[in-house]
Amino acid sequence: MGNQKLPNFESELRSLREAVGEMLMRFGELHNPIKESQEKMPQASRQLSKINNQTEAAATRMLDVAEAITERDAAMLNQLNSAKEAAEKNGALDLVEKIISCQNLAEQNQNDAFSIMEALQFQDITSQQLIHTMDLLQDIETRMDILLEVMDGKTEAKEKLQKKGTREKTYDPNAEFTVGQSGQASVDSLISRLKSKD
Repeated sequence: MGNQKLPNFESELRSLREAVGEMLMRFGELHNPIKESQEKMPQASRQLSKINNQTEAAATRMLDVAEAITERDAAMLNQLNSAKEAAEKNGALDLVEKIISCQNLAEQNQNDAFSIMEALQFQDITSQQLIHTMDLLQDIETRMDILLEVMDGKTEAKEKLQKKGTREKTYDPNAEFTVGQSGQASVDSLISRLKSKD
């Protein structure tokens, strides 16, 4: 009766050994793809950082140009107002009408430039989203490092995970951009923030 249980036990032990061997083989197969992916993480973070910097530089340049346009429009409106007053004094009503038409066009240009400045807030929002993505990639990279260390039998890997702190976030990972939500104050704030990064 004891001998009947022994062959069944041996069979179970063989199956268990085969299962463990299969599991170890699968871990070995996973090791290289995980290591390759982990090695690509820093490259992905650098590329996102490069995109962020280039987008920021372009947005800053566009804001500078839009601001210069609004300043020239403001100067032109002052000049047109002076010309209109002089034309009114001299009774040149047809000239007054043309000056008013030019003033309207200059005001439309100025309003369009402010709209462009407002729309350029996308860069600030995009920057926050890219920084959040870079943080996520760095977290994945750290966890992949630890996984590889565990697979290689290093015992200090768990301690590394426990010691891994999170850095203070200086961005809003849920930031969104909605056109038309803000006015001149938001545009001025955006210009100040972008210029302070220089």
